[in-house]
Amino acid sequence: MTGPSKPYGLTAGELSAAVAELQQLAGATLLDAVPLRTAHGHDDLLLVLSPPALPKQFVHVACGGPRARITTTRRRFARADRATGPAADVLSRELAGAALEQLTAAAGERRCQLSFATPNGRRE
Repeated sequence: MTGPSKPYGLTAGELSAAVAELQQLAGATLLDAVPLRTAHGHDDLLLVLSPPALPKQFVHVACGGPRARITTTRRRFARADRATGPAADVLSRELAGAALEQLTAAAGERRCQLSFATPNGRRE
């Protein structure tokens, strides 16, 4: 007999805990936002942050599916892993000069939101 299917990626509780751990990065200057090409698709994002009281931090965001997560990482991605094109250009333009303002996890749901303060207003 098969038990209940396991949810993909992080559970709502795990995601909430991950976002709570990342709260120390609120106020960090965004140095780079890099869309990544992976074997699993093009949904991954690497955020390079400079928090006021910590060394530079790398946050890997993998959206959806069994790999869904948000976490700091020490992994270094090759230049070939960086996605290019119009979407990457828009991301760079929209988040230029940004600071990570807020990280929130929706209660009981498997989604979170990162909000950035930019010279052109708030971006979520």
